[in-house]
Amino acid sequence: DKTGDTAANNPGQCETSIAFLGQNGICGWNDGQGFYLTPTDVQGWGYTTNGGQTWTDGGIPLKTGTTINYWSSDPVTCVNEKTGDFFYCGLTSNSGSNNNGVGIVRGHFAAGSYSQDLASMVSAGPSSSASYDKQWIAVDSLTGTVYVTWTLFTTSGNSIQFSRSTDNGATWSAPKQI
Repeated sequence: DKTGDTAANNPGQCETSIAFLGQNGICGWNDGQGFYLTPTDVQGWGYTTNGGQTWTDGGIPLKTGTTINYWSSDPVTCVNEKTGDFFYCGLTSNSGSNNNGVGIVRGHFAAGSYSQDLASMVSAGPSSSASYDKQWIAVDSLTGTVYVTWTLFTTSGNSIQFSRSTDNGATWSAPKQI
């Protein structure tokens, strides 16, 4: 929905990511009135239960139980084909001393609708010395392990980081450099 978007606000509907299991699917996207305005959520998501013929706009991804102030960019989605759990992953700005990081939301379909049931932080750090970018998420449907990678830019160098969750996204291993 581009209602209210103006060229002066640098609107962004881009960087889409879709995950499907049968007729059920979720999609994430950048949905901002500009990445240069007062910090606000610039990601959105939606779901379909009929193979993409129609979509329901889900609004802003879940933040409950986390330090996420707002979702800032780069949404990515995936699904555990064995359990039907869907995952939404994005860059975040977090409460505290100007932190940023990577967060996830888990959800599932039931009775023809989609519910987000968990939000968690994969990793976070102070914006003054660390910048997170281009995270990616995947889930191993055999074991249920969820994997996330991201680029970490720091004042002392840059690296690709990796973390995993063996409890369906509730907690995450300490990041390791790849």
